[in-house]
Amino acid sequence: MPYAVIVLIVLRQFPMRLSIPALCSQVIALCVLAITIATLPLSASPAAAASRSAVIIADELTLEDVAYSPKEERALRQQITKDQARLRQLYLAEHPDDKDAATIFNNIWEQALKGESALARAQLATLYQSLQAPGKRAARTNRLIAYLSFASANDDVAYFQQTIFNALSQIKQPTLTDQRRIYYWLNRLANSNSGKDSDFAASLLGLRYLSSLYQQPHNKQLKALTQKYLTQGAEGGIPNSAFALANFYLGIAHNSQQGAKWMKAAAQAGHGTAAGTLGLLYAQGTGVKTDYQQALHWAKLGVERGDARSHDILGLLYEMGWGIKADVAKALDLYSQGCKLGDDLSCQDHQRLTRSLK
Repeated sequence: MPYAVIVLIVLRQFPMRLSIPALCSQVIALCVLAITIATLPLSASPAAAASRSAVIIADELTLEDVAYSPKEERALRQQITKDQARLRQLYLAEHPDDKDAATIFNNIWEQALKGESALARAQLATLYQSLQAPGKRAARTNRLIAYLSFASANDDVAYFQQTIFNALSQIKQPTLTDQRRIYYWLNRLANSNSGKDSDFAASLLGLRYLSSLYQQPHNKQLKALTQKYLTQGAEGGIPNSAFALANFYLGIAHNSQQGAKWMKAAAQAGHGTAAGTLGLLYAQGTGVKTDYQQALHWAKLGVERGDARSHDILGLLYEMGWGIKADVAKALDLYSQGCKLGDDLSCQDHQRLTRSLK
């Protein structure tokens, strides 16, 4: 089902005139939904849709599961051979003052295609990254980069693992095999003790598990994996991971105190929507003691960061007079700004309040 349709279905579940607690709950619910929608690539292809719906557990994948088949290898090697002249020309252009550049490229080429040097394969992959690849050529180039980096990844070097993931994730219509490789290499990188690289990979892996978890909310294995990897990313200082973890606790895990804790961590790390949502939690008393001054502080900070959803939350505070003198005109203006920034809830609240004033 297209994500835009899912949004419309959810929005229609809420009447335009809501009680304040219901209004707050709506905002939180849609914040959680936003995480789900933002996590997966949009594509209309049946293959991509199937790969999104399939639940992939990275810990269960082995190197054999993601290895390239003989047929794939032949096709990729044929394509690399076709591109030899372009790659050679690019290498020479990048080393104009090196008299031995042609000889060096020939050595890189031979060692890479014979599988004798992981470094040589990585160098060819880097050359492919430098090629301009518009349209259909982009997917082919990204597959070649991932393939060339594959042999190098056995060295457990974070750079190579990151290169594979980056190349695969840029394929607009990934196959199920592509998706498995993405999960596998993210998992390898997340567990490689490579500092920020590992934390970032853990965050991305956790977000993917979270998307699957929204489809299967009672899957205990997915729940544990989501919590594990989002926590690693959040503790590593990744704002998106802390925000996703907060929504995980507020929505699926039903632990408002942990949700508020990680929402604050995300807000303090600079996440705009987290700041506004934290303001809502303070206004509602969800996971924290009700504090309208704190609610106002965080909602304003979210607006200052240019976050669309925070405009709606701050508008709600002005409309209700929570922590500040009620100002309907200011609330309408904030709803209008949030709507212009693309926040559907701001548009709804602007319509609701406008009608109530007639």
